[in-house]
Amino acid sequence: MDTITAIIDFLNSFMDFINNGIYDFFTKWFAEFIKWLLLAKLDFMLFAIPFAWDTAKNLMVTLNISSMLSSAWGALDSTLLSFATVFRIPDAINIILSSYLTKFVLKMFGVT
Repeated sequence: MDTITAIIDFLNSFMDFINNGIYDFFTKWFAEFIKWLLLAKLDFMLFAIPFAWDTAKNLMVTLNISSMLSSAWGALDSTLLSFATVFRIPDAINIILSSYLTKFVLKMFGVT
């Protein structure tokens, strides 16, 4: 009689696993898989951002953007140029341009 009770308990446990346990198992597995994918993407982004920044700086040098900006600033009136220099507008434009080129390179990598 104990053997039959043990078999019935085993079959009940097995059916409980089939009905509920498989769903719980795959739900936990899928959550771990998504977590792993997100961490892998973040690690890749941490690798790609300095690389994209260096590539964007080289692109700015190759396209000779800084000399074009300098010549454009030189064409401004001295009063307007002094106001722009006080408010650091040339630095702001340089930062915006660098960030845009970095974003462009990151899009080429497929990171963003």
